[in-house]
Amino acid sequence: MMRRAGLLALLVLAPLPALGAAGPVAVAKGKGPTKGAAATIAKALKSELEGAGVDVVDAKAAKKAKVDVKLAKAVGAKYLVLVDAMPAGKKFKARVSVIDVEDGGSIFSLMSDPYAGKKDAAAVARAVSGDIADAIKSARPGMGSREKRPAIDVPDEPGDDEDEEAPAAPAPSPSATPTPAPREEPREPNEPREPSEPTDPTPAVAPAKSEPAEPAKSTSGVPPTMLELGVGVGSQLSTAYTVLVGGQPTALAYTLSPLLLVSVGGRFQIPSTQLGVEAAFAWAPVKYTLATMPAPTPPNPGGSFLDIGLMVGWRFWLSGDGAHREGFAIEPQAGFRYESLSIDPQEPAIILSHSMIVPTFGIKALYGVSDALVIDAAFRLRLPLGYGESQKTTGDGGGGFGISIGGGARYWIADMFGIGLDVAYVYNSISFSGAGTRDRFASDPPIVDASVASNSLRLTVGPLVAF
Repeated sequence: MMRRAGLLALLVLAPLPALGAAGPVAVAKGKGPTKGAAATIAKALKSELEGAGVDVVDAKAAKKAKVDVKLAKAVGAKYLVLVDAMPAGKKFKARVSVIDVEDGGSIFSLMSDPYAGKKDAAAVARAVSGDIADAIKSARPGMGSREKRPAIDVPDEPGDDEDEEAPAAPAPSPSATPTPAPREEPREPNEPREPSEPTDPTPAVAPAKSEPAEPAKSTSGVPPTMLELGVGVGSQLSTAYTVLVGGQPTALAYTLSPLLLVSVGGRFQIPSTQLGVEAAFAWAPVKYTLATMPAPTPPNPGGSFLDIGLMVGWRFWLSGDGAHREGFAIEPQAGFRYESLSIDPQEPAIILSHSMIVPTFGIKALYGVSDALVIDAAFRLRLPLGYGESQKTTGDGGGGFGISIGGGARYWIADMFGIGLDVAYVYNSISFSGAGTRDRFASDPPIVDASVASNSLRLTVGPLVAF
């Protein structure tokens, strides 16, 4: 269903104290790219006028009607204040126009600074309310521009006027009662007739400054950011590895001191949906110092940890409209990871290279404190498959379970640039069957039906960009 722009009107029936004889004013919500873009400013403007002692009464036009001079005249208003909204990057701009109800022309037009959320809208309304007062006080009858404002269709907004019947407009005041047209003066033969002016033009908008239309980057419920990329530098703060036999740890265990960690990550939002794809890459170089008897060759093998992941999730917004970062959302996710440790071969083989594929399932929660600050937390269940070792083995098979718990924060210095912090803890338990071929210490039992437990804690921080 479609309707004319600006069906909701906030009607000011009492004169503004500071406006002298300027008369009553009607405030109307016009078009906007999202459900509340224009309504937020209109409501904030209503609050500003009420704070100034103006008697404001809510009213709705009939469905498929338009807020125009007829409605304004019906309630005895002399001026119509129309609020339109348009995209401005990830925010909005408001165009506020003051229409002279008597002649249907625009006497004032202003483009606001970008805003997002109720706090910004209130600030814009405060600034605009003062400009409205000045414009109306200095207005003179018939000074409005005669250019017509084109009627604009916008989609019905849920909950706007579907659930209640529009109240009937009050009876026209005596001053608004139509009067007979004046008698036409006699004219000479062949004297051209002057074209008559329309008696009921639609309001006109005369922008204060010409600005090129910006393409809409978001619609209601669809995030404005399609691609987000980040680079992080930090530390694999702790790394532990233990071989267990019969549930008891063996001497084949180690704990590493903090390692340098480099990460790259990104998220792509499928246009016009809440489906997102996340990719992650992490790399940490490592060097072992082995003090065993007999000493292995080489005694200081080196290598690196590698972690590559891909996740898909659907974001459900429990608060907020999804068109901004502000709000609370949960996102069920599923994907997989490839994780490995590559290490120089040794003799005897104490540290084994390994790799595995890890299907991952979990849920992520996001809380946008504002459009500048977003906090997230995630819990994931890990199901390691195809655990493989090189040089020698701990046993046959190689599957198990694991968990990961993580969180982070994103602070956006500007719409496209920010800083991100991420922390994650990962635990894995891998079970084997049969006898392993890896070397063991004399104090250890035979490596039969063994298992491997490992864990790590990571922290990174770095820049973010969004498109």
